[in-house]
Amino acid sequence: MDFNVISDGLKKGFEIWQKNMVAFIVGCLILAIPIVIFVVFMVLSGFVTTLVTRFLVSLVPSLFASLLSNFVVSLIFRIIYVLFAIFVVIPLTLGLINMAFKGVRGDTVDFKDVFYAFTSSKAYIRCAIFAATFILPFFIIEFLNIILNLIVGFLMLNFLSVSSLVVGSFASLILTVIFLIINLILAILLFFAPYIFVMSPSEKAMYAIKESFKTAKTNLIMTIVLVLVCAILNIIGMIPLGLGLLLTIPLGYMLIVIALKEMRPDIRDQS
Repeated sequence: MDFNVISDGLKKGFEIWQKNMVAFIVGCLILAIPIVIFVVFMVLSGFVTTLVTRFLVSLVPSLFASLLSNFVVSLIFRIIYVLFAIFVVIPLTLGLINMAFKGVRGDTVDFKDVFYAFTSSKAYIRCAIFAATFILPFFIIEFLNIILNLIVGFLMLNFLSVSSLVVGSFASLILTVIFLIINLILAILLFFAPYIFVMSPSEKAMYAIKESFKTAKTNLIMTIVLVLVCAILNIIGMIPLGLGLLLTIPLGYMLIVIALKEMRPDIRDQS
């Protein structure tokens, strides 16, 4: 595939953003509200987890009780994160992606398009099912990571020695790296899933997942380049107090839409 699609896509995306600037900015601000709530909740959950763990350990003073209580409280908060993402954050993100498709097609973009998933109960249920399907593998991987680290911690407590502590710490680090790599691979393979889902309203969630795997594997280098370009765009966007994200997020979405249409002309845009 011609890598000129990157520069051409960025140029075209910026032109589209300029024509629909207000709609994209308002859409991004609407999406930012639950994301800010999400981030604040994550920060606060760290403090709450520490406080609850200390309280439970004061009742049952032992290192294992500390590990177990920390695991349980962390798991509860992670479940809350997942539910919030499924029912709020991802549906609004799909709305912003829908705005990107409209812009690339040449349609007039309205900020109300960000509520794409909330237009009807049928649309919302469809988007929630996709969100759950999309996020479930990441949750399972995170859950396994926590479980295995808990087991490592338990073994370290039962074989207290300098060597066991070193081996346990090293094992925990290796597990973290392994699961990080797995998450990265999964993120690349699922990279196009939200876009294929939006452009194929008559298809189910698994169709978008399968086609994303197929697209990413067939165009692996281009997919990695797109991931890196979008990451760099958003890093740059965060520099001026995050205000640049009002441009870089929709610009990145439109770049992906343009590239996806080039890579998969067989998938008709029905969004």
